[in-house]
Amino acid sequence: MYEMSDHKILPMTLFQRLFLCLLLLVAGVDVVVADITTQMDSVRSELKSLKGKERMKAWKALYYMAYETGDNGLSMRTLDEWIDDARQHGDAWSESVARQNKVVDYYNSAKYDSVRQTAQEAMDFCRDRKGLTRKYFEAWHLIICSYHAQGQYNTAIREGRLMHEEAIVKNDLFGQSMAYYNMGNVYYTMRHFLQSVDALEQSVRLLQREDSSESVLLEVYPYYGDALEARKDYQKLDEMTQEWAKHVEHFGKNKQNQLDMPPVYANYYIGRTQALLGLGRTGEARQALKEAEKYINDSTSFEYLYLLYYNAELARRDGRYDEALRLNTERLRLTHVIDDRPTLIPVHLQRADILYSAGRYKEAAEMYKQVYHLDDSMNTMQTREQLNEMNTFFQVDELKVQNEEQQDLYTMIIGVVVIIALLLFLIHRYIAARRLKQKNEELARSNAELQLANEKAQESSRMKTAFIRNISHEIRTPLNILNGFTQVLIDQEGQLSKAEKDDISQRMEENSKHMSELVNKMLEMSETTSSAVIERTEVVTASSIVEKAVEMSGITHTTAPGQPASPVSFAVQNEVAEELTIKTHSHYAQRALRHLLENARKFTRQGYVHLHVTADGQMVTFMVEDTGIGVPEEAREKIFGEFVKLDEYESGTGIGLPLARDIARKLGGDIVLDTTYTGGARFIMTLPIKDD
Repeated sequence: MYEMSDHKILPMTLFQRLFLCLLLLVAGVDVVVADITTQMDSVRSELKSLKGKERMKAWKALYYMAYETGDNGLSMRTLDEWIDDARQHGDAWSESVARQNKVVDYYNSAKYDSVRQTAQEAMDFCRDRKGLTRKYFEAWHLIICSYHAQGQYNTAIREGRLMHEEAIVKNDLFGQSMAYYNMGNVYYTMRHFLQSVDALEQSVRLLQREDSSESVLLEVYPYYGDALEARKDYQKLDEMTQEWAKHVEHFGKNKQNQLDMPPVYANYYIGRTQALLGLGRTGEARQALKEAEKYINDSTSFEYLYLLYYNAELARRDGRYDEALRLNTERLRLTHVIDDRPTLIPVHLQRADILYSAGRYKEAAEMYKQVYHLDDSMNTMQTREQLNEMNTFFQVDELKVQNEEQQDLYTMIIGVVVIIALLLFLIHRYIAARRLKQKNEELARSNAELQLANEKAQESSRMKTAFIRNISHEIRTPLNILNGFTQVLIDQEGQLSKAEKDDISQRMEENSKHMSELVNKMLEMSETTSSAVIERTEVVTASSIVEKAVEMSGITHTTAPGQPASPVSFAVQNEVAEELTIKTHSHYAQRALRHLLENARKFTRQGYVHLHVTADGQMVTFMVEDTGIGVPEEAREKIFGEFVKLDEYESGTGIGLPLARDIARKLGGDIVLDTTYTGGARFIMTLPIKDD
């Protein structure tokens, strides 16, 4: 038996160390000898005369001694000898145990490639041998853990599903439960807490049906509790811990388990603390945490980290803010020491809550800001890891990317050469300009042009940075949703109701459509900005422009089938004659008006959106008026800048309005904001009737 964890898999518990002494006594080895090397020599001498189970027990004792020396090479050589000896004596069970310990040692050393190779060898050995099915799935479990530890979450989920499918074929409850356990942990790291709860609950239910797996069940319960706490499902967490308590009591009745009980009790009482705090039963939570503390003696254990966290939370609720900050600081320090990234956010958030409760609002605001940036950076890193992994899955051709990077490098080199040549040319002109007034004036004009070009280059760099920031935010959310729901559909196929499938399908369709619209808008911006002028060669009616723009914006579809009526109404007041024509470019004119309508619909939660069309002898005026959130006075000059968003939490890229104005101006007209209107926002677009 080994301890399962996201971070470590310890090959020997305290019980096993004491059991080692018993094994040595049974094998006739003197355990009083202090020197481990001498003990190992004694065991090796005894091996010559031992047979059967006693011989294999001695090998196990010998390995544990080698492990205690801290010499990884020695422990690995001992395991290889153990494997060879077990094979020669035909003891498949003992050989499987030795192979398993070898995989665990590689895992503890973070040698994940070796983990996967050695675990696969162990699986091949155990596959068709009677009585080794459990060892087979334990080895597979470690393969999944290695992928999880390296951030290869999609691969880990895929392996978990394959493990579950094979466990069903073999009708093995333990294998099925371990598959769910692994997938639950990966989903938790990916912050897909609903899927994590579902998977871990399945693992618990399967383990409850296996009497021989109660020790594993007691190791799964803490992870299940963490997932329920993340979901803030404290009522279910409370019910689960009461069920948990029965298994703790039953497990503790076995005298052979007594030395394993401290971490079992500690984790159980931590789970009770989580539930009671969530339910607001602070007094009971404090008592439960005191019970947990009785069983925690190791300040490097994960139980100790939980103890620090919840003691800090109780101190905050009691108003003991200095103590709460001290405990939080220690918790944060240990989090960095063990590189426990998933807990960085809750620990930072707890610190912000403590500062806020203490009335230190400025510091709290800074900490909340750090939490936001930390969450954003972790999401970005996770998205990058998922994309990299998806590239591996689907064998995306990287040659194109490399060629593009190489082309960018060549472009940069050519640019540098051009700049250097330009500088040399300017220096030459500057020297010549000192002699001639005319040359001096030309140089002045050149410098002015160069400054203007530099300003444009800086603006272009700013726009590119803003573009990357906005697009990464806009793409990451639907990408995570599509990825998560795809995994849910594959993982739980046949278990979802029609309504759930329809809901997931609709949300996937919405996010796919959002990404498609985003890409289309980027292409539209590229197409428009690359054109210095837009030719006005078409003669079309103003009414047809209105009709097409309204259709393209979808603003009339305010109510989806089966949904309640929208509180926003839309109306067109067209005061121009049906036969009135203008000379323009109909496609671009429709685009500009469509962007104004989409903008109005987006920021209007209730009331109306009106389109009023008028004309005089020279211009047609399209006025879009809404009862939305309006435009603050300080933002009136900014909203026509590219990538400017009034609300960072609203979807979109901030290019609709500047794109519409750019089009209108290239068509000989303009778009302005009516600052006298206070009922929402009113944008006025004008287009010339005739070509100049």
